[in-house]
Amino acid sequence: MKKLIYSFAIFALLGTGGCDKIDSIPTRFTPIPATNTNVKFLMLSPDAPQVNFFANSAKVSAVAGSATNAVLGFVFPSVYPTAVGYATIPSGSIKVDAKVPDSSLVTPGVVILSTTQSFDPLKFYTYALVDSLSKISAVVIEDDPTVADPTKAYIRLANFVSNNPAVKIEIVKTSTGTAFSKVYPSVAFKSISAFETLEAGTGQVYRIFLRNPATDAKLDSISAFTPINTKKYTIYSRGVFGLTGTNTKRPIITNFTNF
Repeated sequence: MKKLIYSFAIFALLGTGGCDKIDSIPTRFTPIPATNTNVKFLMLSPDAPQVNFFANSAKVSAVAGSATNAVLGFVFPSVYPTAVGYATIPSGSIKVDAKVPDSSLVTPGVVILSTTQSFDPLKFYTYALVDSLSKISAVVIEDDPTVADPTKAYIRLANFVSNNPAVKIEIVKTSTGTAFSKVYPSVAFKSISAFETLEAGTGQVYRIFLRNPATDAKLDSISAFTPINTKKYTIYSRGVFGLTGTNTKRPIITNFTNF
């Protein structure tokens, strides 16, 4: 009988001790302030060295390090974050620096561009680093996430091809159904258009051509653009006008998903 009582007492003590245990796992994250804003960064300067982006001196972009753990940066033609999403940074008047990593073999630690931008809280922006290194600049635009018509996709056009004042972009529907084609004869360098609707959904396929605005020669194309309704896309050109063939910096047209 005594053994039974002693066993029960020990179990009761252990149970009580378990209930009073304090969680000792430390917090390993910093909560995001509710007033932050959101930015997608594009590194589209064709001859600039690798960079990381800083907001008021705090690093806001990252890329996997080298095999020796050296800090690396983004090179042409990178988008950060690469998938759907935005980096979060403080809102207000923010100094944005594009800085070469200290470990770089080319101009280590140099800030190749510093701009001060006004970012509203809880908004979304695209920040594109464009043009050749000697003329480098930033293009900044607010990205509106709202969708007025949920049956449609939304697209906008941007031109970041340096060394020419404009490009021509043509969109042609290649799938069955109602025909669609639209030509944008002169999309100016460093311009970003407003979002416009495009038929989307199952079976909706488009080919998008990038052309020389003077000769109409094809520079590049997206062979099968398949938009999804409610999604918003930026279709943009980048590279150096005049480069051809397999040169990785020739004019290219591509896209990313904003929302």
